[in-house]
Amino acid sequence: MGGRNETGFRGGAGVFSGRPPYVWVSNAYGNTGLEQQTLFCDGAASTANNNSSFDTVPAFTLDPNNQPLTCGGTNQIGPSSAATSIVFYDPDFKFPQSLKVALGVDRSLPWHLFATVDFVFTKAINQYYLQDVNLVGVQSTSTGEGGRAGTGGRPLYGTINASNGRSTPTRATSKANDVVENRNVSEDQSTSLTFQLQKRFSDGIEFSAAYTYSHALDVISMTSDITGSNFSNAVVDGTLENRNLARSQFDRPHKVTVSGTINAPFDTRFSLIYNGVSGTPFTYMVSGDANADGVTTNDPVYVPRSALDISLQNPPDWPTLDAFINNEPCLNNNRGRILPRNGCRNGWQNILNARLSKVVPTVHGQSIEVTADMLNVLNFINSSWGLIRQTGIFENSPNLLRLVGYDTTNNRGKYALSIPVKDQVQINSIGSRWVFQLGMRYTF
Repeated sequence: MGGRNETGFRGGAGVFSGRPPYVWVSNAYGNTGLEQQTLFCDGAASTANNNSSFDTVPAFTLDPNNQPLTCGGTNQIGPSSAATSIVFYDPDFKFPQSLKVALGVDRSLPWHLFATVDFVFTKAINQYYLQDVNLVGVQSTSTGEGGRAGTGGRPLYGTINASNGRSTPTRATSKANDVVENRNVSEDQSTSLTFQLQKRFSDGIEFSAAYTYSHALDVISMTSDITGSNFSNAVVDGTLENRNLARSQFDRPHKVTVSGTINAPFDTRFSLIYNGVSGTPFTYMVSGDANADGVTTNDPVYVPRSALDISLQNPPDWPTLDAFINNEPCLNNNRGRILPRNGCRNGWQNILNARLSKVVPTVHGQSIEVTADMLNVLNFINSSWGLIRQTGIFENSPNLLRLVGYDTTNNRGKYALSIPVKDQVQINSIGSRWVFQLGMRYTF
């Protein structure tokens, strides 16, 4: 438009589907309920063992035909206590599909600058949802954890032992533990908006700077290749039957990219690329089954308003907990309610990469490009730099409290402190280490 091709508009829309995640499908073949059973023997008192603490681990055997069906001890638990986990698919299930709408504007600016604006909106048509259909449903509500503040409290899918915090889920059948159904939902969505400036100089220097704002929402963030892990580590926000649309585990709202390229000796090109991005979101969790659904890794903490708003195993621990909450904005801003899923965020991350490339002509206008990349240059320069500092990520969400009982008077869990180390360094993360790689590309 404008008669000089100074402005260009782009756009498109379509329904997209990637390669089906066959590993998730394979979980249904490996968890039919016929191939394996789980026998829990932990030496703790249980109603299945007449409240005896003699359900000890039986002797190990290599004989596949004589595997133990009972726990050891004086009062052995019989075979009926051994249950299995099952994974299956809704007959109407469809592989993930999304509607994408993309719009873009390109504009030539003074001083030989080139500006680009891109907008992308994605809406799920079919997305994965996992639910344990062997749970009967919500049996009661822990009103002492948010219910009195008008936020509904924590739904309970069974009962919690007042003395030790052990849960007993109310199941449709005792022949199985969790029976996880894979079905579809269509609530997930994401939005991104990118602004970019580029400039090429006459001496071969190139410069680019971009900023991206994005926002991703989903009901379950599928972060594992195992159905059981995806289900058990999916933070409960809402009910198991109808989870709330909340911040996705993959949400990174702000990203800054700056890159520069220059001519180097021996007809090579040298580039530096800086990426600054918001940290990953996470949730402070309860260690234990706070909603009695049979899962000990999916319950976010209730953030108390005062010492009277929580039942602690050791009440003098309140000042320590209160100080931690005050120093963590995502907790302090959610006092009096159950922490929303992914309501907290790790710190800003800085990554600096470098590339050296050379193009070698061959025949008929074809060429070979050889590249040498250094990823995380800062960590290469100094082992204390370029580290990704995180409190929690994916399945490793930090536990703030540990469930040790149930306060029947106030209708809420009883907790002990399990305060994590803030911004601990995940030194095993690949992103915290420098990497050198060589590459080659043939153009014809």
